[in-house]
Amino acid sequence: MHVGQAACDAPAVQRRFFAAVPLLLLAAIAAVLPSPAAAHGFIIAPAARNYVRNWNWCPHCVNGGGPAATSRGGQLTWPASAAAACGDPSLATAGAPVATYHAGSVINIQLFITAQHGGRHVFRLCPGPNMTSACLTAPGAVLQRADGAGPFSWTPREGGPSPAPSAGTYARAIRAGIGGELYAWRYRLPAGVTCERCVLWWRWSTGNSCTVPGSPAWLSTGNLPACGSWGAYPEEFMNCADVRIVVPPPSPPPRPPLRLPFPRPPPPRPRPPPPPRPRPSPPRNRPPSPPPPPVQLPPWMLACTAAKAAQFCAAQPAVDRFYAAPGTACRCFFRCVPGFPATVYTCDDPLVFNQAAQYCDWPSYVTCTVA
Repeated sequence: MHVGQAACDAPAVQRRFFAAVPLLLLAAIAAVLPSPAAAHGFIIAPAARNYVRNWNWCPHCVNGGGPAATSRGGQLTWPASAAAACGDPSLATAGAPVATYHAGSVINIQLFITAQHGGRHVFRLCPGPNMTSACLTAPGAVLQRADGAGPFSWTPREGGPSPAPSAGTYARAIRAGIGGELYAWRYRLPAGVTCERCVLWWRWSTGNSCTVPGSPAWLSTGNLPACGSWGAYPEEFMNCADVRIVVPPPSPPPRPPLRLPFPRPPPPRPRPPPPPRPRPSPPRNRPPSPPPPPVQLPPWMLACTAAKAAQFCAAQPAVDRFYAAPGTACRCFFRCVPGFPATVYTCDDPLVFNQAAQYCDWPSYVTCTVA
């Protein structure tokens, strides 16, 4: 089942324009497209199929091959897509349910983003073990946010929490040895829909190569063309998570009305009026309070800044890697990615960064080689 057979947002419209594009331009476009295997996010709650099956080596390595593959070399116009419904044909087979929910309840969906390209996130519930064309086109299959803000959730391009109200929670974290951003949103399941094996489907249309329709004002995309216009096709990532939806337990019966005894007790006696309060004396002039002492930051936090990260990464080899930040006793670490701004991370206390293993670890297992 391919997303292109039934796009989730609009009918597939083919536009054959790449046949007239010079081969040199096609080569230049292919040079900047991402690696077919390096996706930038995955569902961790409920756990997606790729996370369950590949967590010990590459849970995020599913994205359908990048825009060149999902658009069939430019023959398809977004939102039509040739990508496999679950991101890769190997993930079409359903697995055992990883979570059980009640029909009509509000659930928490958690995403782990490893590269912040911003954009739009949409979720569908397919009442069966496999993705079908009917599910990818049915308006009722789209889940709605619990806060009433519609079906879409948005993430910023630069990373960090979304400035929109009620957008969910955000935290920096490491999952399966990978650093990134953890987002959590609350969605409401449709009432009356139950199934022993359902598919929770996620589609992320990024905002780093074109502007996704409906993008909020805070998701600045500069002068990027609108996705779906001539030659404008975003990176997209899809995941499938196997879940079970059951009938909610019956509500408890209403409490019986409170019966008053007969005859009714007499009304309470009125309380005597309180004595008059003495007039307060005029306030005395008090000396002003001394100013509070200045906040003293730990020395290691002064070395854990974006400026320090940029200076440090400029002197490192041109590879994507995490490094313990000098002067922080491994409490802080930088991510150096060629062609992108350096990123600053901190380990939760009492963990420290294990540069050899590339994740935060217990101090007894770490030999910190930086001051």
